[in-house]
Formats: sequence, structure tokens, C-alpha cells
Amino acid sequence: MFKHSKFINIICIVLVISVLSLAVAIGFVAVKAMRENSFADPLEGFDNATKKQETQKKNEDPQNLLPYRVRSDMSVDSVYLRSESYGNYDGKTWLPATPYKELIDGKYPATYLGTKQIEKWKLSTPIALEIEPNKSVKVVPHYTATALLGTAYNEEYDIPIDDVTANEKSSEYYRMFYYNYKDTSLKPSIPILEYEEYEANYRNFVYDQYLTIDEATKSYMLNIAKEHEFNKNDEELAAKIAEYVMSIGNYAIEYNTELDNAENVAIAFIEDYKQGTCKHFATVATLLFRALDIPARYVIGYMTETTAGEWVQLTNFDSHAWVEVYVDGFGWKNVEVTPPRLDTTITVKPIDVSKFYDGTPLYPEQKIKGFEAFEEKGYTYEVVISGERTESGVSESRIDSLKIFDAQGKDVTATFVITYDPGKIQIYAGTISLESDDFDFIYLGTAPISQVSMCRA
Repeated sequence: MFKHSKFINIICIVLVISVLSLAVAIGFVAVKAMRENSFADPLEGFDNATKKQETQKKNEDPQNLLPYRVRSDMSVDSVYLRSESYGNYDGKTWLPATPYKELIDGKYPATYLGTKQIEKWKLSTPIALEIEPNKSVKVVPHYTATALLGTAYNEEYDIPIDDVTANEKSSEYYRMFYYNYKDTSLKPSIPILEYEEYEANYRNFVYDQYLTIDEATKSYMLNIAKEHEFNKNDEELAAKIAEYVMSIGNYAIEYNTELDNAENVAIAFIEDYKQGTCKHFATVATLLFRALDIPARYVIGYMTETTAGEWVQLTNFDSHAWVEVYVDGFGWKNVEVTPPRLDTTITVKPIDVSKFYDGTPLYPEQKIKGFEAFEEKGYTYEVVISGERTESGVSESRIDSLKIFDAQGKDVTATFVITYDPGKIQIYAGTISLESDDFDFIYLGTAPISQVSMCRA
């Protein structure tokens, strides 16, 4: 009896272990699938510019490195391809938004309200856009077209099913038309008659969902608004907030990542760090709008330029974050708040030095040429330049070391791609003065223009 019971117990234990192992395996596969099919985290992965290129090289998955190719029938300086909008801010990151499921005409999500306005009043011309994904998550341009003058434009892609994400997963080529509409005025629009009730319902939803901000952050942002005289009734407020946010600090790929561990990232960015990527600028702007009772949400996706008829390969460095603000009657409008990225590819050389022979050596000055554009932005450098010459002739000077510091004094040398050229150290053999009827001339190796009437060595 005892042996029989013991045997049954062993069988039960084996079964429990098997079930637990199976559950762990299924969970692992599920998590892996979720990670592979989701867009990157809004404060970590989405802005891949925050990762060093060395990290990217280790991750050779082409889905991550080269996510999309796009081609447009027009040249456009900035095409915004949205993937997902976010809801509330918890001091460190943005949380998922609640989707609005009711569709316009039973077909288009509420993000198309602006498109309907553009088409109704012919505010922009449709542009064809082709997308060839190498990633499972779809992106669609803001103001994706529906139809104009009775002509259907978008039959080659799956329309998103809500107002938050592009939603559809696909590795297949797709095509649509969109509008390159850049207006950021907050002036309320008259709703299109047939969508007036829909817009009113959605507006109530938006004001309920996208004004949330904690009291401490709101108080801080309202102080900024007071200092800069931001008025929520100013129709040009979006442009003014964008200008302010861009002035907070510098775009820096390799910013101090301790910022992202701060108790309140947005406030720490403004107060202490003043360097970051698009996620920091977009976070501050979104919270400023909300503090002023203007519905706003944080958006991630990609931004790129296009040249008419040419394919453009997007990389992780084209990932981007920006802000959408809600304008009554119109819908969501894009607002760009991130300053341009600095081109940190430079060619520098020691400044040239020269003198006439006097028997003493000539050394280079510890100054470089080619850094002037960054000095205008408050950047500084420390340099060690070597080389010397005593006899007449020409020698080279060279840069042995160079450190670059941003306007806040942080060493940012690693963010630069630097080419070093040599400088020139020149000793002239001696002084020969030439005199004529109309000028005096010090001979430096080239002939004078006027005929010499008298020569004195």
C-alpha cells in the first residue's frame, strides 16, 4: 500500500514539473513574439539614436537596422510616418493610450478627421507614397488621404482600426496617398457637417484622455508658461512652444543617460541636463500643452526626406518622436519640437604659422581651423599640436590630441567624426624690400606688379 502511494506521488510530481516546464516555454515564446512584433519602447528603443553605433553593429538583425524603404512622387523635406501615440506620463515614460474604436464612415479612425478637412477644403495636394517594410510593424503618414473628387486613393494598404496605432502587421509592400500639410495654428475649425456629431463625441473623448498631468509637473510647466507669456487662446501658441522647447538645449545622440533615471525626466531635462534626443523634447512639449489645457499626445514613428521618384532607405537613426495637438473641429495636428541634429563630421587642422628667419625655432599655436561653426554654438576644445622649424623652408604641424566640450562643458568628443589635416610652419629666408615710384613692397617669393625702379637688399 505504501509503495503504491509513493509511486502515485512520484507520478504527480513528474506531471506538475512537466506542466510548469510547458507553461514557462509557452510564456517565453509569447514574450519573444510580443517583443518581435511590437514597436520599440518609447523611452528606450524607439529613439535608436540614443544607442551607440557599436551597439547597433552587434545587433545585425536587418529588421532593426533597416526597417523601411520609402518612395514618393514628390520631393518632401519631412515625411512623418506615425506608428503609435501614447497616453499618460508617469515621470519617466509614456504609458499606452486608450484607443477610440468608432470609425468615420465605418472605415477610417478618428485620426482621419484632419484628412477630411484637408480634402473638403482642398488645403493640400495628395502625394503618392510607397512603403516597403523590412519590419512587421506598419507605419502610415499623418494625413493619409481617403478620397478626393470621388477618386479612391488608398486601395493598396490596410487602414488602421483605431486612433492610436497603425495596427496592421505586414511585411508586404503597400502604397497610399497623403497630404504634406504643415499648419500648426490652434484656431478652431468648423466641423464638416456630416461629421459634426462624430467630431463632437471624439472631442469629448480627447479632452478626457489627453489632458492628464500630475500636479507637480503642471505647476512647473505653468511657471514656464508664465515666464514666456504663453496664452492658451493664442492661435500661434503651438509655434511659440515649439520655438521655446527647441531652445532648451542641444540634440545629442550620446546624452547623459542618467537623465532617464531622474524622478521626473522632463523637469530634469530642462533644469540640469539640457541635452537629449527627440523623446525628451517631445515629452516637454506635450506636458506644456497639457498644463495649458490643450489636449496633446506623444507620438513615435519615423521622419525622413524624400527625393521625387527615388527610394530612400530608412535606418534606426530615422526613428523619431513628436507631438500631436488637438484642434477643435479639425482634429490632430503635428507639431515638430526637436531642434535639428548637428552634423558632427568635421575636418580640422592646426592654423598655419610663419615668420622671417631669425635663428630661433617657430612653434605652432595651439589653435585649430575648421571648428568655427561649433564655437558659435558655445562649444570649446582642448588641443595639443606639435611641430617646429628653425631654418628657412616649410614643415608640417600636426594635432596630437583633441577634446571637444559642449556649451555645458561636457566632453562630447566621442560624438564627433573627425578628420585631421596637417598645418604649415613656414620660415622665410630673409627680408628683401623693393621700392618703386608708386609703392613699397616686401618680397615674399612672388614678383611685384610694377616695374622696379630701385632695388635695395
